[in-house]
Amino acid sequence: MKEGSWEWKKFLGKYYLKYNGKVFSIINTKKIFTNSYWDIFLPFISIYKEGRVLIIGLGGGTTIFQARALFKNVNIEAVDINKKSIEMSSRFIDVKNEKIYIMDGNDFVKNCKNRYDVIILDAYDDYFIPDQFLTDDFIFQVKRILNDNGLFLINYALTIVGRTKLKNFLKILRKYFKVYGIGPTALENNMVIIASNKYSSEEIINKIESIDMFPKKLLFKIKKIRENI
Repeated sequence: MKEGSWEWKKFLGKYYLKYNGKVFSIINTKKIFTNSYWDIFLPFISIYKEGRVLIIGLGGGTTIFQARALFKNVNIEAVDINKKSIEMSSRFIDVKNEKIYIMDGNDFVKNCKNRYDVIILDAYDDYFIPDQFLTDDFIFQVKRILNDNGLFLINYALTIVGRTKLKNFLKILRKYFKVYGIGPTALENNMVIIASNKYSSEEIINKIESIDMFPKKLLFKIKKIRENI
């Protein structure tokens, strides 16, 4: 990521981390939920009561902040190439006590010896997912370190460039996983892609509904998982 201006801005009770004017993270200190795509990750994490989660792309630490508030026994690791992300996220998460690695996420996955229940790809350079994360080799490596009943979640921004790359990216994903999608909504141009080793969309929804800990508004989004993305 190129050098730029980072700052937290508070607006209507939420904190927004902006990089060159673009929103990279949202923190809601009062309600946990942001009403944005980060919330969608949480129900999938909840399926694994003592699960192991890898986040590729820390941003301002939104997902760690939310997960620490909701789940006591989840083991979380995060990797980000930018030291500034760790500095900025330290405002809301205890970075000294989190397993956060400063390195390229692609290299981390290739050399990783651990296995995870949930892997979240939320890595961006401005509005673009770096091309290295859209390749067959990277997806193969994710498959290698994902547990058999695990889930791979991707925040995919549907920019003009993102749309041109989406068809090929989905083709690669489908080589290795069952693939579903949530969104975009009228307010956001982001889609969360869900890639599963074994679960049908109905099985995923049933598992999340059985936990009964999420707002109806969020559950409504989850129930709208699409297979024809």
